[in-house]
Amino acid sequence: MRNFQKLRAAIPAPAQWLLCTLVVLAAVLAATVSFGLGTSARTSVNAGAKNGGGTTNRVVETMARTTAESTQGTLPYSGGRLMTADPSGGYWTNTWLGVVTAHGGAPTFGSPSQSGIKLAKPLVGMAATPDGQGYWLVATDGGVFSYGDAKFYGSTGAIHLNQPIVDMEATPDGLGYWLVASDGGVFSFGDAKFYGSTGAIHLNQPIVGMAATPDGKGYWLVASDGGVFSYGDAAFYGSTGALHLNKPIAGIAPTPDAKGYWLVASDGGIFTFGDAPFAGTAGGSGVSVTGIVVDPSTAAYTLVEVNGTAVAPTLTPVAAALAPTTSSPPKTTTPTTPKIPTAPTTPTNAIASSPPGTTTTTTPTASSNGAIPTAPASLGAPTSMVLDDEFNTGSLNTGLWSPDWWGSGQVSNGTVMLSSNVSVGANGLALQLNSPQSGGLVSTNPNDDQPGHTGFQIAPTASKPVFVEYKATLPSTASGGVANWPALWLVGQPPWPQNGEIDVMEGGGGSAAYHIHFGDGDGEGADGPGQVVPTTGGTHTFGVLWTTTSETFVYDGAVVGTIDQALDSPMFIVMENSYSSADPTVFPTTMDVRYVRVWN
Repeated sequence: MRNFQKLRAAIPAPAQWLLCTLVVLAAVLAATVSFGLGTSARTSVNAGAKNGGGTTNRVVETMARTTAESTQGTLPYSGGRLMTADPSGGYWTNTWLGVVTAHGGAPTFGSPSQSGIKLAKPLVGMAATPDGQGYWLVATDGGVFSYGDAKFYGSTGAIHLNQPIVDMEATPDGLGYWLVASDGGVFSFGDAKFYGSTGAIHLNQPIVGMAATPDGKGYWLVASDGGVFSYGDAAFYGSTGALHLNKPIAGIAPTPDAKGYWLVASDGGIFTFGDAPFAGTAGGSGVSVTGIVVDPSTAAYTLVEVNGTAVAPTLTPVAAALAPTTSSPPKTTTPTTPKIPTAPTTPTNAIASSPPGTTTTTTPTASSNGAIPTAPASLGAPTSMVLDDEFNTGSLNTGLWSPDWWGSGQVSNGTVMLSSNVSVGANGLALQLNSPQSGGLVSTNPNDDQPGHTGFQIAPTASKPVFVEYKATLPSTASGGVANWPALWLVGQPPWPQNGEIDVMEGGGGSAAYHIHFGDGDGEGADGPGQVVPTTGGTHTFGVLWTTTSETFVYDGAVVGTIDQALDSPMFIVMENSYSSADPTVFPTTMDVRYVRVWN
């Protein structure tokens, strides 16, 4: 700022006016990152840009439309969540934490993670501009982030939504976009037109994706059971609403002439309708798919795994995928419920496992080893054990536990988690931390789409509280404090923190602490209450008595604090050994977990 004042004093007044005009024009034309903090604020910014450079904007808009019309139906495009195709080749993937990764030669224009932005809500969708020189990201509250030549046209960041945003779709000319919520509510911005929604319809399964027709005068919505809803000039060609799916639908992509579409399931299963050709499937191969990239020049498609890997489908016959339905367009999706996840067996160490979306997910049985919670008897903790893993079999029970959220190589709390850092040995479950690029994590998330993983989640009821207990050996510093950022916690399904988080123990500043996180879906309450508890490295027990109205934390058999907050959504278990630059750092270290027990 001081250097600018010196420069300003040395320039004559007329030249100052010209310089200011050029600066304003440059600001209008520069690519701007928008953080989706509120519709009204963003609208005023865009209005100023248009009023200050109307001729320039009209030229840009004309060029965008001309480009879109000349390339329509010839460039690659995609369908799915947290990924989008680069029309110039390649594609991008994104994580809910805001980490954008380019694949196949696609350029990178930035991301919330790269900018050090702390997101109030997780990201769920992504869309590219027609020339591949920019992209938008959208969070569950409808906050929109724009990069490269993607312009900000508005958001639902300041609107109270009935249901969270799940996907976004750009208009063909890139001068607008739609956001769609899980109830099918559609929000249009820029030159995107509203053609209808399922916001007033009772859906059997939530909306998960959206696709626009090539002329932008219509769109399809697809539910997780494959129910398809068409609006504007989008025609209905069939759905999987009446089929029993092994995995939920992850996305929809239309054919170049809009006379058909593909549905892709999270296991890579492909379902074709209208003139969409069947070119193979990845169903049954054990992959976890987040979207599909279509090449209009060959009518071929490539599937994209959650970890960003491109998967070429095979021509293994899939009867369901080759047999589109002939029913009329649905008013609601059918009552068929997809299996999420497929679970042919119960995990060896889990006395009861839990399907997602239920309020109580266990059937109490007698304790397998007679153990009771390490807690004062006066606390009244339950004694009917529903899960017990002693980590004494020499190998990880992968039916119950999965390394990391979605597989090896994902990022948690700024640390790259690798399955190679997870093992079971003489001291129980070992989670190794070698560097910020090499940590260890396991979870029981039943929705992580890992092959053969059933998982576990649980919630209390008014008559059945839950007690979760970990026995772990925490990594130590030279002075005996807690090293790095080990954590033993519970968390609900997205959107975070709407369904809650209970941090039973997490290292911080050389000690340990407990916290909770909660919210009403708009990001409020994300930073919940908690307390530091003086703790050394070494072996301890950490537990929580979780009722529908409060959480009481117990360290080494003694109550260390209670938080009176209602948290009653199902949560799954996470254990990790992470790095934080704010905490005492020791490499390499191991957190050994001797057991995890749950009573209900």
